[in-house]
Amino acid sequence: MPVRATFLALLSLVGAAGWCAANNAELHTLKGNILKGELENITDKEIVLRQNGKSSATPLAEVLKLDFPAVAPVKLEGTYSDIELTDGSRLHCKEWTIKAKQVELTTLAGQQIKLPLEAVSNILNDAQEEKYRKDWAERLARKRRRDMAVLIRDGTINAVEGTFGDADAEGKGIAFQLPDGKKGTLLFSKLHGLIFQRELDPQAPPLLCKLYDSYQDIIMVSAVTRTPGGLSVTTPAGARFEIGQELLTRLDYTLDKVAYLSRLEPSKVVQISNFDFVDTYRRDRNLDNGTLRIYGESYRIGLALHAHTELEYDLKGDYREFHALAGIDQTVGGEGGPVVLVIEGIIDSETKELYKKTFTREDPKDKKEGVINLNIKDVQKLRIIVRTGDLFDNGKHLDLVNAKVQK
Repeated sequence: MPVRATFLALLSLVGAAGWCAANNAELHTLKGNILKGELENITDKEIVLRQNGKSSATPLAEVLKLDFPAVAPVKLEGTYSDIELTDGSRLHCKEWTIKAKQVELTTLAGQQIKLPLEAVSNILNDAQEEKYRKDWAERLARKRRRDMAVLIRDGTINAVEGTFGDADAEGKGIAFQLPDGKKGTLLFSKLHGLIFQRELDPQAPPLLCKLYDSYQDIIMVSAVTRTPGGLSVTTPAGARFEIGQELLTRLDYTLDKVAYLSRLEPSKVVQISNFDFVDTYRRDRNLDNGTLRIYGESYRIGLALHAHTELEYDLKGDYREFHALAGIDQTVGGEGGPVVLVIEGIIDSETKELYKKTFTREDPKDKKEGVINLNIKDVQKLRIIVRTGDLFDNGKHLDLVNAKVQK
């Protein structure tokens, strides 16, 4: 069963004017509309904004995100620890300790929280250091069979596998047993971090949205209700807590509503060349492994494809729209000449051409020429094809930036 825990939050005191400003919200919908107003209510079915004295409800199925522009992000300063729950929630903490089977912590926002140890996935000290965060991410990605105690000695990070038990009542250390049966107590003051070999209960409630606060905490939300001072949320791990309106920056409902192609694995990849060398497609980088750049602007997300490349994505008919911006990356060298982009949709084994356009290095700089908006309702497989428009493929390539499918 999912963990049942209560997070006790001490909310910051703000004036009525400040709270009112923090309450102003911008709701972004799947159709591209932006609705502005005061957040009146929020449930697992709809979001209600008060606009010009009237209440307006938007079903969650139509919501991409809910932003609070008046709440500015806080620059994280000093030392802090990161505590991650089994559901992926992550809190930046000033201090923490474990007493018996309970974790007690204070977030950077000043919230004092208690939660059961079994809800915690891992704890990293000195998380303000990028080198430690990078090392930690690599350690978490590795397969393991046991818990892991991580220490730093003479500047070197060392990890020891074993099994954690309960902490002492004073919160000074935690029981640890090595695989050979030897037991001891590890002092928290000596630990760089703790990794627990546990996962979220498969029967945990599904994720509804992700909550972001001004201190860059991320809370996975399975249920949410409005309170006089902000929101009361429950995570998939069963942890519950309240967060003040003055800390809220965003509720992200995109989840599976929007998917970027560079984040998806194609079900089929075809890449050939007229030469001995095949230039494979890139995700979020151009073909020179640099930043994607078309029409004089740089982009973080997208695909870079050489001629004679075909990518097929199994969408299962779940999406309604496809959006992207296509163009030749001027920072990547090569011969001039035409490059052809074809997008096909397969519905019930029937292939339909949805888009076809020829691009050259002499194309106008107006990016409107490269905007692609397609109706892909009922499309089960989406096929992206890049071809050369003449006999040669040397230097023929195309960037497809911000390429995404949307429900």
